[in-house]
Amino acid sequence: MKNILIVNAYSEIAGPNIALRSFIEEITNESDYRFFLVFPKKSEFESLHIKKNVKILYLPTFPLNKSIYSYHWFIYFINLFRGFFIYIYVIKKYKICLLHNNSSATIIQSLAAKFCNIKIVYHIREIWGIREQKLNLLYKFIYKISDTIICVSKEARDKNFHFIKCNKKNKLIVLYDCVSKNFFNPSTNYNDKKNELTIISCIGRLTPIKGQDIFIESINYIKNKYFNINFKVYIIGDIPVNNPYYENYKKELHDLIKKYNLTQCIELVGFEQNVEFFLGKSKILVLPSRISEGLGIVLLEGMITQNLVITSNIGGQKEIVEVSKSGLLFKNEDYVDLAEKIYFSIINYKNFEDNIKNGVLFVESFCRPKVYLDNLLNIYDDLLMHKY
Repeated sequence: MKNILIVNAYSEIAGPNIALRSFIEEITNESDYRFFLVFPKKSEFESLHIKKNVKILYLPTFPLNKSIYSYHWFIYFINLFRGFFIYIYVIKKYKICLLHNNSSATIIQSLAAKFCNIKIVYHIREIWGIREQKLNLLYKFIYKISDTIICVSKEARDKNFHFIKCNKKNKLIVLYDCVSKNFFNPSTNYNDKKNELTIISCIGRLTPIKGQDIFIESINYIKNKYFNINFKVYIIGDIPVNNPYYENYKKELHDLIKKYNLTQCIELVGFEQNVEFFLGKSKILVLPSRISEGLGIVLLEGMITQNLVITSNIGGQKEIVEVSKSGLLFKNEDYVDLAEKIYFSIINYKNFEDNIKNGVLFVESFCRPKVYLDNLLNIYDDLLMHKY
C-alpha cells in the first residue's frame, strides 16, 4: 500500500476541494493507494470516512497569508517552526511516501517532506503571479522543491512559472480539474431548454474579484436597452465566513439590485450545495471574474449541464472556453460588452447548439472523475516507480 498525504490549505467548499472530493469518490477499496486528507477544521469531507483507504486528519495547515507582511510575522514563523515537526511526525507515523499539496499556499509541509526524503507534488490552481509580484519567490521555491507540479491550465502554468525557459523532465504538467459525478445527469437536455424561459446562472463566492457587480450592471443595461426580452437571473453563492469586508460587498450587490429595480429579475440565492439543480434549469452560465482564474471549475459544471457559458477574456477561464469552443468571451470588466453578449445569446440561443454540444463533449472526454483519477494515479506511479 502506497500512502499519499494530500494537504488542503482550507476547509471551505471551493474549486480545489470540489475536484478533490470528486476524484476521491472514484477510488475503490481495492486501490494500491491509501489517502490521508489533511484539513485545518471539520468539513463536508467527513462522509468520506466510509472508505477504508481514505482517512481524514484535522491539523493546522499554516497557509501563507498577509501575516508575513505585518507585525504578526514573528508569531506566524513560530507556528511554521512548530508545523515543521508536526508534519515530520505525521509523515513518519503514517509511512507517507508522497506529499500532494492541494494549494500553493502550503510550504512547511514540503520542508518536512524534503527532510523525510519523500516525493513532493504541488497542485497550482490559481494565477497569483499576475496579482502579486512578490509571490514570484513562492513559485521559484515551489519549482525548486517539487518533483512534479500539476497546473489546472496552461495559463496557470505559463503565468506562474514564466521564469522557466525549459520544462525539464516534464516537471510542469497540465491537468484540467474534474467535476462531480452528480453533474453527469442525462435528464439535462438542450432540447428541453430551447422553448423554456431563459434562466441565467452566476455561481461563485460573493467577492469583488468574482465580479457579480459587473454582472448586475450588465443585466440593468439589458433591461434598459431591450424592452421585449424576458429572463430570470440566479446569483448563487455567499461571502467567505467571518469577513466584514465582503459583508460590505454583499450589501453593495443588494443595493444595486434595489437601485435598478431588478428584484423581480435577479435573485440572490445564497450558498447552495446542489448547484447542479440550478444549472440543470438554466440556459446560460456567466462567470464575470475580473481576475485571471486558474481554471474556473464552475465553467466545466455549466458545460456538462448543457449551458452556454460566457466569461471574461483573461486567464484560465478564457483558455477553457477557447479550447472547448463552448461559449463566448467578453472584455474584462466591461459590463456593456457582457450585456451585449448575454442579449445576443438569449435571442440566438437556438443557434448555439454546437457550442453547447462541444462543452458536453469536452467535459465528458477530459473532466470526468474517472479520467482525472487515472491521470493522477499515473503521475503518482511515475514518481514512485523507482521507490517500490
